[in-house]
Amino acid sequence: MKISVYDNEGRFDRYTIVIEVGMLVDFYTMSSNPLDNDGFNQWVGSNNSDMKLKKGKHLGKNIGWDGANDQIKQAILNHLKGY
Repeated sequence: MKISVYDNEGRFDRYTIVIEVGMLVDFYTMSSNPLDNDGFNQWVGSNNSDMKLKKGKHLGKNIGWDGANDQIKQAILNHLKGY
């Protein structure tokens, strides 16, 4: 399993999380406060969906796990329970 955290320095859907498990690659988008009532935390799709999502520079800077704040980390851990 590989987890990448991208920061596009935007305002609302600032972070893109990419979770790779074998051939499956899932994409999530999050605000900086994804666990708050006014936060944003949503599955976008996967590499095997019709959306044909891809990793790349368009997602922003790859800040990795260590660059993510505690709420982003907890939101990722919550998503990992489904794998």
